[in-house]
Amino acid sequence: MTPLAPILRGALASGEAAILVAIMRAEGSTPRDTDALMLVTRGAAHGTIGGGELEFHALDIARDMIATGKPQATLDLPLGPHLGQCCGGRVELSLRRCDDACLLYTSPS
Repeated sequence: MTPLAPILRGALASGEAAILVAIMRAEGSTPRDTDALMLVTRGAAHGTIGGGELEFHALDIARDMIATGKPQATLDLPLGPHLGQCCGGRVELSLRRCDDACLLYTSPS
């Protein structure tokens, strides 16, 4: 897994906006569990929350948050036919604009 803390430090140092996407709850069959993180900037994404339509949807929301300045969002997403994921479970995603406090979540434990 790509260490996210150095990438986030670089983004913060350059003044680039970044959104941390985290799986807060995973029920049933999901591509990743609650340890999954993804860091999204205007032009890149690092880490993964499982790929597929779930990740594409999270990327779209995160980039919209960067564009509009929205500080945080919570998404409760049923996988399966509604989202086009074959898993069929359900995930809750937390998306939040990063500051220095995010470094605690992106550093290896």
